[in-house]
Parts: sequence; C-alpha cells; structure tokens
Amino acid sequence: NGLGLSPAWVAALAGQQISQPTDIQQQAIGAVLQASDTYISSETGTGKTLAYLLPLLQRLDASTKSLQVVILAPTIELALQIHQEIRALTTAEGGTIRSQALVGGVSYKRQLEQLKAKPHLVAGTPERVLELIHSGKLKMHEVCCLVIDEADRLLIDPARATVESIIRAAPSRRQLVFVSATRPEQTAEQVRRLAPDLLMIDTGGNRMSSTIEHLFVITEQRKKPEMLRRLIHATDPERALVFVHRNTHAEELTGKLTFHELRAVCI
Repeated sequence: NGLGLSPAWVAALAGQQISQPTDIQQQAIGAVLQASDTYISSETGTGKTLAYLLPLLQRLDASTKSLQVVILAPTIELALQIHQEIRALTTAEGGTIRSQALVGGVSYKRQLEQLKAKPHLVAGTPERVLELIHSGKLKMHEVCCLVIDEADRLLIDPARATVESIIRAAPSRRQLVFVSATRPEQTAEQVRRLAPDLLMIDTGGNRMSSTIEHLFVITEQRKKPEMLRRLIHATDPERALVFVHRNTHAEELTGKLTFHELRAVCI
C-alpha cells in the first residue's frame, strides 16, 4: 500500500470499500506512524479521521491492559462519531482492540463500569475525560498519543484550560496530533507552545469548492422561520440541511415547516 500500514489494516479498510487513500491520508499516515507531533489540516470530508486513526490503531499494543490513546473532540456528537469509526475498523480488523466513548450527558456510573474493561483507546469530550482523570478512574501514565480533533475550537477559551490539563496528565514524551479543517492562525501560539517541533501537514484547510456559493440574509430572530420558508420556496432545493443552535429550536422549526406543508424532519 506504500503508506506503512499492515495487511490487516488494509484488509479492514477493504471491508469498508476503502481502497484508495485521500491526499491528506497519504501525507499524514506516515508522520503519525513515526510518532511525530503533527498538525493535520484539510477541508471537511477529506478523510482526516482515518488519517490519524489508522496509524494510531496500528501502533497500539493490544496485549496490554493500558490506555494508550486519548482522542478529544469538542462535542458529544463528534466524539461518538469518532468512536463509531473506531469500532467499525477494530471489528473489521479482528476485535482485539478495546475502545470506549467518554462523553457528558450519559451515565457517569455506567462509564465507570465500562472502564473496568481497560480500553486501549478512548474518544471523548474534554470535560468528562478530565473529570475521570481527577477521580483517578482514567489512568494516563501509559498514554503515548493525544489527539485534539477540531483544534481550532478546543485550543481557545473556555475549552483550552481543560485540554491543557489533560495533556499535562499524560507523560511528557507523548505524541500530540492536532486536527482541523482550518489553518491554525488563531491557535498557532498555543500549538507551538504545546509542540515546538510540530510537523505541519496542510492540503488546503478551509478551502471551498468552486461549486459552493455563500449568501446570507440579515433578519430578526422571530422572523427567521418565515424567512427560511420563503428561501426554500424561492430556491426549491431537492434536499436541504438547516442547522440551529438548540434541540428545542429544531423541533419548533420542524413543526412550523410541516405546518406549511414542507416535508421536514428533526434530527
């Protein structure tokens, strides 16, 4: 395969109909395999998660009971998505690697029970991970790599202090991998302080396709649902995604669109 991946992991990828690496995977996999501190920057949808997961999974020692990799994500949804990808890969590879999601919003006691299985790798939100470290339930003394996914969000206040506390809890010779869809200008100082000899791998973070057009409309908060309805009628999209700030807002908006006979569902 030319990337340094073992036949077992190549076969695991083939089982998911993945046979060709993306540009970011070609450039990043070798660096992460060599345990270099790395900043992976590439636009959304280019396979950044696999670019760091595959080499880290290959480096794991499944014969031990120690935690070796911690992946931090800014949201519960992203942490669970990363863990789902980990589970799919490790199951396809043979199921010897144990992993766990550690996120807020779910039972703390249940997560403590699951930690008794001694995961080799965890993906979680910084607050819950730090809480478990402080309680002595998450042992960091053999962690060899920390991944800060969406680093542009996790290395600014208020998340930064929590992330840096987690990094300090790991051995000083651990590897740091930062991942982002944007270039690190905003967090460059923090990144360089944490990893002075950082290897930058950038295949075009924050670069947009020429087929995408950006528009915005300024309107009052209370008028947003009606403005959205009018925009949908004006553009007549085959499919559309609408993002809102809170679950309750999504439910209210879905109800209003449905009332106006637009086929909408809330996720």
